[in-house]
Amino acid sequence: MEEAIKAISTMRGHDLRDFMLLAFGGAGPVHAARIARGLGMAGLIVPLYPGVYSAIGLIMSDVKHDYVQSKMQPLAEIAPKDVDAMFGRLEALAAQELRDDGFAAGHIKIQRALDLRYAGQGYEITMPCAEDALRQSGLDGLRRQFDERHRSLFGHMAPQEPV
Repeated sequence: MEEAIKAISTMRGHDLRDFMLLAFGGAGPVHAARIARGLGMAGLIVPLYPGVYSAIGLIMSDVKHDYVQSKMQPLAEIAPKDVDAMFGRLEALAAQELRDDGFAAGHIKIQRALDLRYAGQGYEITMPCAEDALRQSGLDGLRRQFDERHRSLFGHMAPQEPV
């Protein structure tokens, strides 16, 4: 558990000394003090009834569906209209399924994103890809945003490498 917290926080550039560990679930509080101390965290929060904390969060959270389509292709070889078409198919499917589940059109929110990585990397960075932004700046604008996001997360970027 300690290694997982360290990996996720380091990947996002966070200093764990600035954070408290929230311990919940059936066994979370049993391990939390040792983990927080081992990570050098600022402290520990154990909510009242930690065993049901996850369940309460689940019933209070928004309904979320992810619709994903893989396309392993260099970004430079993809036309914006093809990306729009792919999103269009996924959005139509999402909207229909949510309406079938009883959600009114006004309560449905769709967010577009692309998972991008430099060629040869083993992990992706999820980049928001709003419909109007894609039409305004195209995939070149998205590429520049990806390079900057990579630099902000990892301290370097490789604009000469294919994405």
